[in-house]
Amino acid sequence: MTHEDTYTCAGVLWSISNSQQVRSYLPMKRTSEWPMIETLPHDAMTPTGIVAARGAQVQSFKWATKQRVHRRDGKVLRTENYTTLNDEWSVKAGGAVSELIVAGGQVILGLNGAIEMIDRTTHERLTVADKLDGDVGGLAYADGHLIASTTTGRIYTFAIDGQGVDAPLASNKLVRPEVDAETTEYAKAILKAAGINKGYALDLGCGDGSLSIALTQVSDLNVIAVEPDKAVFTRTRDRLINAGLYGTRVMIFNRPLGATGLPNMVANLIVSRQALLQGEVLAEAQRTQRPYGGVICKGKGKDDGMSIDRRAEIKGAGSWTHQYANPANTLCSGDSAVSGQLTMLWYRDYNLPSASRWWKPPAPLADNGILYHSCPNGLIAVDAYNGTEIWRFDSKDLLSTQAGLYVLRTGAVFCLGDGVLYLRIKAKCLCLDAKTGKLLRTISLPDTKAYDFWGYLAYSDGIVYGTAADTKHSTTNPYPYNKTDSINEGKTFFAADAKTGRILWQHEPKNYIGNTAVAIDDHNVYVIDRTSIWLRTRKDEQEQRRGLKRKPIESGRLTALDKKTGAVKWTNNTHVFGSAVLVSSPARRVCVWHEDKMTGFNADSGKHVYSIQSPYAFNVYVNRAPTIVGDAIYWVSSAFDLGSGKKLAYALSRSYGCGSVSASQSMLFFRSGTIGYVDLNAPRANKEKITTADIQNFGGIRPGCYINIVPAGGIVLVPDTSSSCSCSYFNQCWLALQPAEASVTIEPPNAPR
Repeated sequence: MTHEDTYTCAGVLWSISNSQQVRSYLPMKRTSEWPMIETLPHDAMTPTGIVAARGAQVQSFKWATKQRVHRRDGKVLRTENYTTLNDEWSVKAGGAVSELIVAGGQVILGLNGAIEMIDRTTHERLTVADKLDGDVGGLAYADGHLIASTTTGRIYTFAIDGQGVDAPLASNKLVRPEVDAETTEYAKAILKAAGINKGYALDLGCGDGSLSIALTQVSDLNVIAVEPDKAVFTRTRDRLINAGLYGTRVMIFNRPLGATGLPNMVANLIVSRQALLQGEVLAEAQRTQRPYGGVICKGKGKDDGMSIDRRAEIKGAGSWTHQYANPANTLCSGDSAVSGQLTMLWYRDYNLPSASRWWKPPAPLADNGILYHSCPNGLIAVDAYNGTEIWRFDSKDLLSTQAGLYVLRTGAVFCLGDGVLYLRIKAKCLCLDAKTGKLLRTISLPDTKAYDFWGYLAYSDGIVYGTAADTKHSTTNPYPYNKTDSINEGKTFFAADAKTGRILWQHEPKNYIGNTAVAIDDHNVYVIDRTSIWLRTRKDEQEQRRGLKRKPIESGRLTALDKKTGAVKWTNNTHVFGSAVLVSSPARRVCVWHEDKMTGFNADSGKHVYSIQSPYAFNVYVNRAPTIVGDAIYWVSSAFDLGSGKKLAYALSRSYGCGSVSASQSMLFFRSGTIGYVDLNAPRANKEKITTADIQNFGGIRPGCYINIVPAGGIVLVPDTSSSCSCSYFNQCWLALQPAEASVTIEPPNAPR
């Protein structure tokens, strides 16, 4: 067996001949259970194709060349060849595949406690080894030897002669470390007092590592240990290596306790049994202490007493609780702690297949130090300050072309409010504990016999708002890659008590309310009642792109409802040409927009105030939502006065890329090739124009096609939404950015959790 033709691609099709065509036209029908996913969980590339595994099914695909014909008005414009994949063979493994490589004529599979091989010619399956300790997470083959690592930290080596497998040549011997009972009880006492069981613990002055080890034995914490004494550090590191904890559950550094060099805000829990937390050591502990409940535990043991200092939120930190930041849809978090140049806080990846960026999936949400993100088969919550996964919610019904995908039409599927995550799935709204993911209760539609689909979803001041739809009424999805899917629109608007689910009031529109046609401020709910704006034909869209005159859009009806009672305050049925709405409560302006047109209304009277025509050539596929920051509306490359609609002396000239602008109190975030951002308060040579020279970039990352850059909690959160992109971006991961000049604002000790 040789390894010259071994290629691995780790879920991504890397640089090969015609790689861009390969990524563009990878046949998604192969992954029917996750139809919007382009990457494969476990795969390997060969000169002739790809071998991939999902669950226990191992599938081989072979490269093939096909021809695509481009036509317009029945005439052939051009033809092009592209690379795709055809089925070759399929074999079921002995269990769920956790790792896969190809070496010569063999496909080598890692399973739970076992390793198997499949002959690529005969397709026969052979067990290499069983009764291994843990899931096989890594495989490598070289010079006739197979090396495997497992999730318990063991490393196995096998000799392979092409016909069979010899016994393991070596396996590391793990010694379970013994920790005295007093240290174990102390660790338990710390966890009980802190109320923390997951994330990162920082052990300052770890000594022999006993407390670090004990924390791993009685919790799910990963531990970062720091020991300033070189000799003690060396002995403790060897102890951790022999225990199989080094690099898996515990990392140890030989550094001064007052200058650890660790990231800001990384630690959920900080302990120090060997050193006194005072002076520069205390300052270092406070720098690394996580906001929103990170704990510093002082005291050496029960006889020495124990005190708990809990950190509150960062001063000026904002939140992102709805698709467009808030129920008002301003796309601005109001975060004043984010400013200036940004640097890396953390990055990582998750075993979480993401929706194709083409489908403009829902924006991530962030509140109280937790980041939430959706995918086609579930929802994940992670620590916003260190990336630790907190919980997952599994559901194959979470995202579809009726809900969550192409959010310009379907609206988002979840929102946050008062410690609860509200998640709409089909005809129900699930209420999940935002910290744990535990199901608290379910809210049903007002009339489950008449309506079978929950459309719009928002939370404000103890009330859940929604639309109830009848799936018998639907409009065609205009998205160009799926012409048959339909999207539902609401036939009744309702408000429900968030704690009991009791329906408080209902509003029946004359026509329909789209899933993006609602905005809520401090006093009112604003809804657009209209016939569907999306019923234009494919021919109409083609004529628009050619610059031909398009059919006029009839005005809908904009209605203001009292958010507590549902009473109608005013109605305007002129100049309502939009499909989405946003509102500024301080400026008392309601803005309705669609494609390249926006109209502004007085929020108190409903009187039409202004109309704006965007200079950008919109179409239904690349709509870019406007952003309200202070007294200005930022829309694509222009800015307008929120009160009058007058165009401001401002222009944003960014590099290529679609997607909307998200904002904090003083910064704009967008795609400008990579992650681009502008500090509105920073000095510029030209105060009337922001050019590419003024834009700062965080390179190597491809933002999504709509909204996935979220400023919240004093940092900037960017989950990966680059799936199906064929561009040459180096990094595909989740990351968090922080202000480069970040100064730690210490809130009073024992702040509320």
